[in-house]
Amino acid sequence: MDWNETPAELARAWAEQPLIMPGQQGELYGIFTPPAPEAPPAGMCVILFSRNRWWHDRLTVKGARWLASRGFPCLRFDYHGLGESEGICQAIHGDRPFTEDAVAAIRYMRKEFGQQRFVLSGFCFDGRTALSATEEEGDAIEAVVCTSPSVTGYPGEPLTYIVSLQKVRTFLTSSTSFKKIMLQRALRHCVNLMRLAGKSRPGEGLLERQLSINFKRDFEALVRSKARGFFLQGRDDSQYHEFELVERFVLPKLTPEQRARITVEVWPGNIHSHDRPEVVRKVIERTLSWIDGCRQAPFTLAQPAPVPSFQKMMGGRAGTESDEAGVPEARVPADPALLRAK
Repeated sequence: MDWNETPAELARAWAEQPLIMPGQQGELYGIFTPPAPEAPPAGMCVILFSRNRWWHDRLTVKGARWLASRGFPCLRFDYHGLGESEGICQAIHGDRPFTEDAVAAIRYMRKEFGQQRFVLSGFCFDGRTALSATEEEGDAIEAVVCTSPSVTGYPGEPLTYIVSLQKVRTFLTSSTSFKKIMLQRALRHCVNLMRLAGKSRPGEGLLERQLSINFKRDFEALVRSKARGFFLQGRDDSQYHEFELVERFVLPKLTPEQRARITVEVWPGNIHSHDRPEVVRKVIERTLSWIDGCRQAPFTLAQPAPVPSFQKMMGGRAGTESDEAGVPEARVPADPALLRAK
């Protein structure tokens, strides 16, 4: 990735400090990016969660320096068993986030750097890890960004996934290998149905039981914490088919004040696609600009935090209706300083 860093971002790169944090399975290695001394202090430390601290196209590196140039101290680090950190990581499961690593990072930043308020951000599994920290550290968390997370406790499509005539036609006219994949998904669907039918969760119907108990616990902790939440989804992603369960069964139960603190954006097309870097960059731009907006006055129902501006990656223009993963219908001005890429 070719970067066009501003002088302020380059200065933050030279100011970065390597650090080693104690974790439950050994030492965790990370990078602290101190805020620019000339920028107004944001009063919040941003922790960018990713399976290794540079993540896709090193966007967490760029993002940390951009935020630090605007007054946010930032941390990025390797989970246990990944990157340079110690420990063993046997498998990644979307419903088993690395909460212990998240809590260790928050407490280290509090102890060693005097940080008291935190914004946590992550994509997919990393978003669930960020959200999971609210159970233990909710009083210190100002906001959580959870982009395209899985919210069920099992692999495969949710039961609300409808088999349409068009999908049947696609199956009949597809290749043998594609038919095998579709049959495997159908089998998982049946297994999930039987598993859910055997569960007993008082007060919840079959559809609502698809939602992970872990996710519901962490989401309820977010609501109790008074923190803001930002959930970004792609309408054609399987993760959004799952999240529709949240929109149907969880969000309607919130009070007006609680619901006003939860922002949900659904973009057309797919955003959960690491083989399309231009889409991932645009997603990261949006999350960074939302985090930047958290520096506004404390949230109130009467005066919600404004939606900050952002630019479309690879050209600096606002998204249009024809974009496969465009922005929501509410258009905002472009910010020419945010994550410019050649």
